Amino acid sequence: MSGSNPEAVAVSPDGAAVLVTNFQPGTVGVIDTATNTLSTTIAVGAAPDAVAFTPDGMAAYVVNFGSQTLSVIDTASARVTRTIDLPDGGEGIAVGLVPGGCVAPPPIPTPTLTPTAPPCVGDCDRNGLVTAADLMLGLNIALGRSTAAQCSLLDTSGDGVVTVDELLAAMNRALELCPL
Repeated sequence: MSGSNPEAVAVSPDGAAVLVTNFQPGTVGVIDTATNTLSTTIAVGAAPDAVAFTPDGMAAYVVNFGSQTLSVIDTASARVTRTIDLPDGGEGIAVGLVPGGCVAPPPIPTPTLTPTAPPCVGDCDRNGLVTAADLMLGLNIALGRSTAAQCSLLDTSGDGVVTVDELLAAMNRALELCPL
C-alpha cells in the first residue's frame, strides 16, 4: 500500500474492492479483492480518516480530517468528483449510510447548558433545563399516554391532569424564561 498510517477501511457492496484511507499522504488505496493487490491510489484531502461506499457501490465518501472536507469518489473512474467543506472541520464525524442510500448526517453536537433554579415549568426531570424529552413527555401526558405524576411541574392546575393548554403555556414559558 502506498502511503502510511492506514486509518479506515470499507468493502464495496459486491465485495470486489476494498478502500483504505492513508492518513499520510492523504490518499485512498483501492485493493482488488480478486488479486489482493493495490489497483490504484486516489488523492483525496489531508488526513482522511473515514470511508464508506454507497449501497450500489457507484460512489464512496471519504472524510478528510486534515482539510476539513468530504471527498466524493466515483468508483468506476477512481476519481474524486466533488469535494465538500465540512462545518467544524469534520472532527468526530463517522461516515455511514442509512437505508435508501442516503449519507447519514453528522451527529448534532449537544450544547453545554447551565441549569437554572428554581425548576422551570416543563422541566420534568428537574435538571434546570427544558429539553425536547421533557416536552415530548408533556405531550404524551396531554395525550393520555403517560401520567401527570411523571411531570408534576406541567400540572399547573394541580388537578392531576395535564391539558394541551397547560402544555402550550409551559412551552411558551420555557421559550421565554427557561434554558432549552
